[in-house]
Formats: sequence, structure tokens, C-alpha cells
Amino acid sequence: PWLPHGPAVLKVPVKARVWMSAMMLGVAQAALDETIEFGKARSMTLGGASRGSMPGNQFAVADAAMAVESGRAFLVQESRSITAKALTGEPFIPEDANRMEMAGLVARENAQKAVDRLFGIRGAHGLFESHNFERYYRDVRMGTLHAVSAPDLVREEIGKHIFGIPSDVQPRWA
Repeated sequence: PWLPHGPAVLKVPVKARVWMSAMMLGVAQAALDETIEFGKARSMTLGGASRGSMPGNQFAVADAAMAVESGRAFLVQESRSITAKALTGEPFIPEDANRMEMAGLVARENAQKAVDRLFGIRGAHGLFESHNFERYYRDVRMGTLHAVSAPDLVREEIGKHIFGIPSDVQPRWA
């Protein structure tokens, strides 16, 4: 996953799916921010109260915020750890790459969960192409549907590392 004997900048055990994870968290944060404003400004069809006044919508926003923040915290923690090693010249070990893969997957899946939760607040308005939320809803899926970042592929790599199985060993049913 990295070039241990190459230039220092290429020794960092980070794959493209990690930067994708940060991007997905940014998309989820934008969806959260916009949905909070939507919930404050938009009234319910019945009763006239703001959507934000409904407990179910408050739960959804809380769940989305926790998903984004926990994904971000893990990704930042592991990114800082990798950066510190790179700056000090400390050699990278396979565990470093494995932790980054875990952080990246958690971030991507949390971003998708957050946007899915927020969709309930938006209702059908969330699907209108004239609104930003439709784009957030669509784009956040890229992180878990992209061929190189498919969750099961990443889980397989993480699990093999944890069990000490070489990454090139095929699944038992292959």
C-alpha cells in the first residue's frame, strides 16, 4: 500500500480512499448544516410548527451530528499519527495502514448514515434536483460504492491484517 524505499512523501501508508473519506465527511457536514437551517425555517404541513421543533427531527440531527463528528475524530486522529511519523522519519508498519483504512471506512460509512438520517427531515424536497441536498444525498454514496473503497473489500483487508493473513490470500471460496 505504500513505497517503503521511495521519497519520504510516498512512504505514507495512505490510499486514495482516505482522502475520499475526508471529502465524504465534508459533504455530510454540508448536508447537516443545510438541514439545520431547513428545519428552522420550514414549517410542518400540519400544525405549522418548525420541522426542528419535532423530537424525531431533533433525534435525526443529533444522530447525524454524532456520526459526522465521530468519523472526523477517528480520521483526524489517525492522520495526525501518520503525519507525526512522517515528520520524524519513523518507519511505517502495516498497522499504520490498517488503522488508516479503519478510520477511512468509518468516516465514509458515518457520512452516508448521517445523510440518510437527514433525508427523513427533508422529505421529498430532498430529491429535488433544484436543491443542494439531492446532490449531497447522491455524492455521499460515492464513498461506499466506488470500486476501490467498497466496504466489504476494505473490511476484508482489515480483517486479514487483524488475523495475520497475507493480503494476497484469496477468500476460501475463490
